[in-house]
Amino acid sequence: MQEALCIELDPNLRAELELIIKTGPPQLGRRVQIILARADGVSLNAIGGRVGMHRDSVRRWVLRFNHRGLAGLQHGNKGKPRNVIFNAATRAEIRRRADTNPLGLGEPFARWSLCKLRDHLVERGIVRTISVETLRLMLLSEPLSKVFWTPRQRVIEPLPPEVRHHLLASAYHADPQQSKRARALLALANGATISDVVATQRIGKSHLRRWLADFRHFGLAALNPHGPTPPVGDTGRELNTPASSSGLARTAAA
Repeated sequence: MQEALCIELDPNLRAELELIIKTGPPQLGRRVQIILARADGVSLNAIGGRVGMHRDSVRRWVLRFNHRGLAGLQHGNKGKPRNVIFNAATRAEIRRRADTNPLGLGEPFARWSLCKLRDHLVERGIVRTISVETLRLMLLSEPLSKVFWTPRQRVIEPLPPEVRHHLLASAYHADPQQSKRARALLALANGATISDVVATQRIGKSHLRRWLADFRHFGLAALNPHGPTPPVGDTGRELNTPASSSGLARTAAA
């Protein structure tokens, strides 16, 4: 039974779960926090303390997820989630249009941006509504034709697993400022631009640029809302010094 309580997430599913926390219903987001924490190796008791839930309830949601996937996180009497998880046919149509010349679909431009594609999908009735962040994560792993897209440059390079795990843990921190910084940096690491994060997370551009500069210079110590305080000595050096993270982050045009 202990094996059934282990969770392994591929990058695409993890990204979708992280998105649900930001855009989905609060109760669903709470259950998703359980799954992400368990995938990171957090104990059932510790997870219960984080989300304010009894250990047995945490265990039940982990088992439901392992048996039924995302559908297992829905209460049976709550109906299907709305605009949180798109069905396979809708996802396929979104990918098809994202890989098609906009001119051939009746648009007056030849290159997509996330905002343009979102507006197109809503206006053509493909989806009732979809956020730019949802769309970005949905297309993140798709081999799209670059000729149909305005080139975008990464703000932060892909993170090592240990740095990503620390950012994910900080995203659930009780301090709202630390949580906000971690979520913003995770979004940038997932391929969002500075303008994307400013729009979706309602953060001032100057604040975000400062957080990014601190992250490049101080590493994970930059998450401290009272100012980065680099660690003394070698303990935690690999995760907190610029040697591990500044090489991963670089400023790009928003």
